[in-house]
Amino acid sequence: MLCEMCGRREAKYRIEIEGAELDVCEVCAKHGKVIRRLRHEPQVVQPEVQVGKPSIIEEEELVSDYAERIRKACSKLGITYRTLAERINEKESYVEKIFYGRTRPDEKTARKIQHELHIQLFEKTETTVGTDSPVRFNLSGKDKEITLGDIVQFEKK
Repeated sequence: MLCEMCGRREAKYRIEIEGAELDVCEVCAKHGKVIRRLRHEPQVVQPEVQVGKPSIIEEEELVSDYAERIRKACSKLGITYRTLAERINEKESYVEKIFYGRTRPDEKTARKIQHELHIQLFEKTETTVGTDSPVRFNLSGKDKEITLGDIVQFEKK
């Protein structure tokens, strides 16, 4: 098994770094507290990850013109943002910011407003997500899987 930090050498130690346990080589072991030495087991060759069919994820998203829709609905019902705030049990200042589009409401508040004013504030969106093989990039001339050491910047003590 390769070092989970640098990916260059065989992992010989299990260490703890800020609460995370990692299997690392001798060089990287100095960056954390050694928990135990790892036993050498024969390496099992893992089959290649097969690329599957893309899947479609349906989500609901807050509409971009939410403030305008809320103002129109309040106008139609003849109520102010103060009255709306009372009806949905939210702070007036928060509802005022939503009313004028200065802040986006969280989902719970948007659903309460939607229910109270009988308007649609969410639209369905579809996202296509493909299943790809593990992330790989070129390090020192040959393809390797990305490791923690490729991402983390070490501070010298």
